[in-house]
Amino acid sequence: MSSRSVFTGLLAIGLAIAAPSAAPAAEPPRFRVDHTGERAAIITPAGDPLFLLGLNHVGESAPREPAARAAFLAEAVGRMRAWGFNNLGYGTPDEARDALPFLAQLQLTQGSHFQEAAQFTYLDVFDPEFQRTTRETIRSYCATTSGHPNLIGYYWSDTPRWDIDLARRLRGDDWVSALRRLPAASAGKRAYVEFLRESYHDDPSQYVAAYGHTIASFDDLLVFDFREFDRAHPTGRADDELFLGRIARELYQVIGGAFREFAPGRLLFGERYKMYDHPDVVLREAAKWIDVLSIQPGPEVGPRPGPGRDETVFDGATFDRLHQLIGKPILICDHQVSFHTPKHPVTLWHQAPDPSTAAALVGQFVLAAATKPYIVGYQRCQYVDSFRTDRGNMLKQGLVDVNGTPHPGLTGSLPALHAAALKARGISPKPN
Repeated sequence: MSSRSVFTGLLAIGLAIAAPSAAPAAEPPRFRVDHTGERAAIITPAGDPLFLLGLNHVGESAPREPAARAAFLAEAVGRMRAWGFNNLGYGTPDEARDALPFLAQLQLTQGSHFQEAAQFTYLDVFDPEFQRTTRETIRSYCATTSGHPNLIGYYWSDTPRWDIDLARRLRGDDWVSALRRLPAASAGKRAYVEFLRESYHDDPSQYVAAYGHTIASFDDLLVFDFREFDRAHPTGRADDELFLGRIARELYQVIGGAFREFAPGRLLFGERYKMYDHPDVVLREAAKWIDVLSIQPGPEVGPRPGPGRDETVFDGATFDRLHQLIGKPILICDHQVSFHTPKHPVTLWHQAPDPSTAAALVGQFVLAAATKPYIVGYQRCQYVDSFRTDRGNMLKQGLVDVNGTPHPGLTGSLPALHAAALKARGISPKPN
């Protein structure tokens, strides 16, 4: 028996969603964004407002053996319902998609903040082959997902390293610098030189005056490798920010255009930006394609300071500015607060002294977010504890330990927290 069959059987009592109508509509109802009064909301196919309260990585520790996997997922979904979650976030196994609404993801670039040096790279998004393969990847993925009635929408790549200064400090490189170092025949190098040609009106003397770098023509820049280029030059830094916007425009029109073509009518949640790593020039380009802006506060690594900021505090001023900048609803797409354990003193996310304090800090964050009318949900990280020896012996905490036992100091507070969040949005809880 397949894992999906076993899983469906285990969910038969109260877990599986109602079967769709036997007569398919020409335009089936889908999740959409709308407003209830002044508040933005995700609207279900049935027309009900939904404040997304989801859990990411539910399948991360699921067994591979079909029966054990099905039992694990059935228990996880049952607990999620009891705790007041109403959707499955990214990292949802295919077998669980019939149980709750879910968000799908597709990693399309390789410059994410979590990637190790060997995997991290800035791709040439101007390259026709990159664009062709990206469109094909999206087409293939949408063919297997876009028709599912429980699909809320699509995420793109996770926590891309966009900010130039942050990237140079933490990676020693940035997307603009990576493209201008490419060979003369590459699409990215040519796009960069054309950008400079356009910016300086095809007048080499204007470029020389601005940069202090002598050229006879802009074609000279095609063979210049820019390794000795002064990246801190004020004019160069300003131009780099503008060209970063060109990179974002090229990337998003490929990705966004493909999703609009191959999954028409489906919500696009875009890239999951790490907070404070989303330059305005990038967000303005994203706004042309996305329906919801996805932001991940933090994370820090406790108890050590990390590259993020204190994610226990809801930064309302920054969220307000982001909403005003692009005029889109915002989803907090990944967040939590960890707690200290003697066995695993190093934890992902800000570390509280104990589970109850961690739960209280998360509660304050969620309720502060729920008061903002443009925020449409909060997605928590994660379901099961996982220990990472490859990341400094760090514990990535979940709501249950590795044996499947819930952390009582965390899970006991969830039903009341989620009910309070829905009340703050003017939404009556519905049976899951």
